[in-house]
Amino acid sequence: MRKPIWVGWIAAGLGLTAFTSGLSGCMDSPPKRLPTLQQSSEEDRSAVLHAHKSLLSALRAADVEALVSVLDSSPDLRIFHPNLGLRITGIDQARGGFGKMFDRLGSAEWTEVHTELISRGDVAWHTSRLVVESPNSPSPFLGQGIEIWIRRGSDWKLIHGQWSGGEE
Repeated sequence: MRKPIWVGWIAAGLGLTAFTSGLSGCMDSPPKRLPTLQQSSEEDRSAVLHAHKSLLSALRAADVEALVSVLDSSPDLRIFHPNLGLRITGIDQARGGFGKMFDRLGSAEWTEVHTELISRGDVAWHTSRLVVESPNSPSPFLGQGIEIWIRRGSDWKLIHGQWSGGEE
């Protein structure tokens, strides 16, 4: 019996790289049912939204320590916002990175104009469209973001945040 071969394409820079890998028998018979995650309870959704609101409050107050308190402390933490110069990997870089961002923005107002939350099990995805008005900028930043939250014990922590947008 011939083993299946998977072919995939990965976008790499300006070109595409093809790769193949044989799965040496692990896919001779496909699984009958894929595992599914249960819908989170309303209590979990409320807890994630509360953690997100804590994040927004810390951003509005330009409070680095309050912001760090909602972040996951694992080395998997990633925060990206190219327009504001943020590229944070791990909690150790968070204080300096957000400090520089607050120095640049000053006391800014962060307003969500659209938000959506999807949560399953111990993971939640929060997407939003944002308007950031700063006294240090001639016009507001208009953008969008995605946040990945994970449950750590009874708390929800931000493990990945990615925002984009430019000055309009």
